Amino acid sequence: AVTMLAVLFFGLAPTLRAGRTSVSGILRDAARGSSAGSGRNRLLRVSAATQVALSLMLLLGAGLLIRSLSLLLGIDPGFKASHVLTFEVSLPSATYKEGQQKSAFFDDITARIAALPGIESVGAISDLPFGGGENSSPFKIVDKPVPPGEPERHADMRFVQGDYFKTLGIPLVRGRWFGPQDRNGSAMVTVIDESLAKRYFGTEDPIGHSLDQGPTSTIIGVVGTVKHNELDESDVPTIYYTYSQAPWYSGLYLTVRTQQDPASIMRVAKAKVAEIDKNLPVYDVSPMQERVDQTLGTRRLAMAVLSAFAVVALLLALLGVYGVLSYTTSRRSHELGIRMALGAVPGDLVRMVLGSGLALTLGGLAAGRFGFLLLARLLSSILYGVSPHDPLTVIAGVGVLAVGAALAAYIPARRAARVDPVEALREE
Repeated sequence: AVTMLAVLFFGLAPTLRAGRTSVSGILRDAARGSSAGSGRNRLLRVSAATQVALSLMLLLGAGLLIRSLSLLLGIDPGFKASHVLTFEVSLPSATYKEGQQKSAFFDDITARIAALPGIESVGAISDLPFGGGENSSPFKIVDKPVPPGEPERHADMRFVQGDYFKTLGIPLVRGRWFGPQDRNGSAMVTVIDESLAKRYFGTEDPIGHSLDQGPTSTIIGVVGTVKHNELDESDVPTIYYTYSQAPWYSGLYLTVRTQQDPASIMRVAKAKVAEIDKNLPVYDVSPMQERVDQTLGTRRLAMAVLSAFAVVALLLALLGVYGVLSYTTSRRSHELGIRMALGAVPGDLVRMVLGSGLALTLGGLAAGRFGFLLLARLLSSILYGVSPHDPLTVIAGVGVLAVGAALAAYIPARRAARVDPVEALREE
């Protein structure tokens, strides 16, 4: 429908123009050796300059999104997402009433899956990074009260089981991970992330300090900071507890690191769950890498669409420049023949046509740069690490379009240089 309306709209303008054409105007144009007046030539040049302007706007937008996405992809999420399968298992409270029943189940299922061929490690966590859930609450450092006037301390709370840190490749910065000795009945322990350690302990060693986030626990280790929802989010202090000491959640996300394609082991993983309890559902199944990639979906889609439009607009702009210059040059063959007869050399004609194309292109580039100031406001909300007025992107976009337009103008310029003055004068 849009295409048909465009055809009708743009077909109507020349039709109305033709109906208002005067015979005297046509004769004046013919007397100047041209089948089209200066008004039509101006309209053609304005049209081509507009194409150049729109093309520049789309090129700059696509360039900014490409740069932004490349910077995002370079961010370290704090874990290794490749070759990790994730899925959730939730235990019904009617069957698994006691905390130790829940802990025993997840101990059992992680051990069974870890025994499968090709499995490197298995773990579990209450709120999986890029899994959509989170749990946060205030906490206290027992021997470091909050100074007067400062807000209370706040941190995310996570419960892990098995070799979770090893499975996701989260590095141990200091101290130790949870071990078999950290079971129900033993002293409550916790692992904090590097973000919390730097914010609240500075250069002081946090190992051995006690935290109060409901349960009071002793810090035994510090691990790397992990991005939880978005790659471009700020670091959030996080406290990890071992599920064996606090089996408060009915459901956990299993994380399985494998040497194979993660999707290929899903069937056997489900079978292992069914061996323990055939009534348990396994859901929210996804390779870890896909979870990370999905957070970039909006940016990827915007980049792909804008890039496609930019390529098409660039081709149309170059065709427009070429078409206008080819048309106007062919209409000026008589003038070019006279110039050649009066002593102009081919190089002079090439520079004249290229200059005309350069003026057209510069006008379009100036308008496109101004128009992009408006488009940049719409893009700023999905850009990361790059300004909407990034000079490198602007220079690259302008350069690509300018070089392309120069090449498009060179063809009619070379044709003008080959004009035979005798033949051009005979046409008059």
